[in-house]
Amino acid sequence: LVDRFLVHQAHRFLSRRTAVETRTKNARDTDGSMAARKAGYQILVGAENTVSLREPAEWSTGLWSCCDDCEVCCIGYFIPSILYGKNKERIEGPGNFWPDCCAFALIHYFCSCAASCLSYSSRMSVRQAYNLKAQPCGDCCVHCFCLTCALCQEARELKLRGATPTNPLLRPAVQVVPPPVVVPPPVVVPPAQQQMPGPAVGVPASQQTVYQATTNPLKS
Repeated sequence: LVDRFLVHQAHRFLSRRTAVETRTKNARDTDGSMAARKAGYQILVGAENTVSLREPAEWSTGLWSCCDDCEVCCIGYFIPSILYGKNKERIEGPGNFWPDCCAFALIHYFCSCAASCLSYSSRMSVRQAYNLKAQPCGDCCVHCFCLTCALCQEARELKLRGATPTNPLLRPAVQVVPPPVVVPPPVVVPPAQQQMPGPAVGVPASQQTVYQATTNPLKS
């Protein structure tokens, strides 16, 4: 009984030690991931479930490089609601132009400062999808102080990276359904029929029945 008690206590001690080590390791991994996110790094999980860190990249054009694309600059300066609707359509796909364009136009008409609360989510989507730096400050602050420049920069980034309404940035997940497996019906092979032996050469026709009975006794 003493031996069993000691073995049981040893198993309990080892189980508790393993559980404590597992919790400690998970806590360290979680703290490392949170610290990396706060530092502005994006966590990427590879095919082999290995976690790697990649530093955010620079924007293709600067915030004040509006003259790089005169068409986008003119649309953003004179009718920013149209540019915002076009950006949302490039981000989320067709069907988002008019609702977002009208909502932005109404909010911008009555309170231009409040329009940044609606539009900054598009900048966040672009930045997170392409792993870009939050510069020169946060997304909401950029839209609050430089709304037109921010919309133009996002439009240029989407345009340079090939995002279109038919090929939006946030593509919906497509579920690939495997083709159904067609099982062919079983082939039934009929049993081979036992053939009666023909008449022997030289046996008269009147004696064929007697000859067949002697050559195939089971049939008789």
